[in-house]
Amino acid sequence: MRFSRPHFVGAFFALALSAPLHAQYDDTSNALREPSAASTLDQELADSVAAHLGFLASDELGGRETGTLEGDITARYVEAQFRRLGLQPAGDKGGYLQSYPLLRARLLTEECRLALIDSDTTEFNLRDDFAVSGTSDVGVDADFALAWAGWGLVDEALGVDSYADLDVTGRLVLMYSGAPSDRSDLLAGSRSTQKAELARERGAAGVVFVMPEGNPYSGRMMDYFARRMGRSSLGLDRSEAGTDVAAAPRVYVSESVARTVFASAHVDWDELHAEAAGSVGEGGGFLLDGPRLHLTAKEEVERFEAANVIGLLPGRNPELAHEVLVLSAHMDHEGRSDDGEVFNGADDNASGTTAVMVAAERLARDPTGLDRSVMFLCVSGEEKGLLGSEYFVGHSTVPLENIVGNINIDMVGRNGPASIGATPSPEHPAHNTLAARSVEVGERVGLQVEWEAGEGKYRKRVDTYYSRSDHMHFSQAGIPVVFFFSGEHDDYHRVSDTLEKINQGKVRKVVQMVELLTRDVAADPAKPAEVDA
Repeated sequence: MRFSRPHFVGAFFALALSAPLHAQYDDTSNALREPSAASTLDQELADSVAAHLGFLASDELGGRETGTLEGDITARYVEAQFRRLGLQPAGDKGGYLQSYPLLRARLLTEECRLALIDSDTTEFNLRDDFAVSGTSDVGVDADFALAWAGWGLVDEALGVDSYADLDVTGRLVLMYSGAPSDRSDLLAGSRSTQKAELARERGAAGVVFVMPEGNPYSGRMMDYFARRMGRSSLGLDRSEAGTDVAAAPRVYVSESVARTVFASAHVDWDELHAEAAGSVGEGGGFLLDGPRLHLTAKEEVERFEAANVIGLLPGRNPELAHEVLVLSAHMDHEGRSDDGEVFNGADDNASGTTAVMVAAERLARDPTGLDRSVMFLCVSGEEKGLLGSEYFVGHSTVPLENIVGNINIDMVGRNGPASIGATPSPEHPAHNTLAARSVEVGERVGLQVEWEAGEGKYRKRVDTYYSRSDHMHFSQAGIPVVFFFSGEHDDYHRVSDTLEKINQGKVRKVVQMVELLTRDVAADPAKPAEVDA
């Protein structure tokens, strides 16, 4: 059904509240296990999946972009479902919503400039040579001394510190983007925003990511940020989010820019790149004497709030009820294209949000055996840099030490109908009993859990996506996670990611798998834990 715009909000509330409440099942009820009830329950599962997918992926929700009316309506829809199921509100002030502060910024591209200042001045071309990102309410217009930090990574447990014996105070720090292709153990801390924050914590004025030629990922990143400049972008308002570290500007430069800068410092880029690109190690950074970069980057800034939605199903064992297993998915998507077309985001991530809501329904109607508590968390801001989950983990509404695990669901409605990708794999340093258990649980519902996902050219190990969805912040906090993901496809982040392409039967299997996995973990006296390699 399509709603005309004037009646949309009213129709939304009618739809959200129209489904009947299911009676709570007591401990002695066998209704869910009787063969006579199976067909009814299967139909209810199919109906719930279809209804939620249809609503979330509709044109009327306008792409569910964080910071828009449609994004707010999406959150209210999920809130209405959690309320209908009788979940305890676990957000702010006794409600289901957890609000968090954001900055919406637009780079003033007409005033954007990057130049090398040495014996002469070399101007670089915006978009062709460099792009600028980062959200700040303070304009930048200054010369900066420079430093090189290799991969710009810090991981004490792995003995990695790109800043060892390197004072970057007040400097722009040049580094590679991402992590070495053979170091999946470093992916969790390799996002550009994380690297920028690490640099900022050490006193840097900002970061400059070098995008080497011949690397397809580098080319895509440069193209992405070049296209994004001048559009509005979102970031956490860290001054209001309880973080002392201000956002640092992020500059992405081509290899030709790096060559020019390093030549000015009398450093052979080819020799440096050959040595540094394949190694991480400890230290290896150095200060670049002589050249400076002049960066001008000014933004228009607006402050506002977005929200996560959180419901809690209390555990039934008084000794374990304080421990919490979190089921999460992001409910936001990309909004509308420049010409007004809707990014419906049926797979990304109406599918995962639907799976969380339907799993909540099935668990709430029969909480038998759920000794631990189960939290259902639908976050916003994932497409803007995992913002909602970052805020939740930093401002958890339950003690963070009580969270025993996170099951995160993102893009589970496409590709192989009887398989689902997962990470961390047995080869990943964060592999844990939660991920290992999912293999057996998947088999029970006819779903093969694999460590790769996607088809054809999109076939990849899911470990490569470890830093790209909301479980990442839980993992960084030391919480065992499993991330379910079906892989990319031709419609990824395109307006063609629409409802009719979703395999709803596969989504139903994911719901059943997540339900069973949750029941297993919630009833097991042992907490999820990492598995030694």
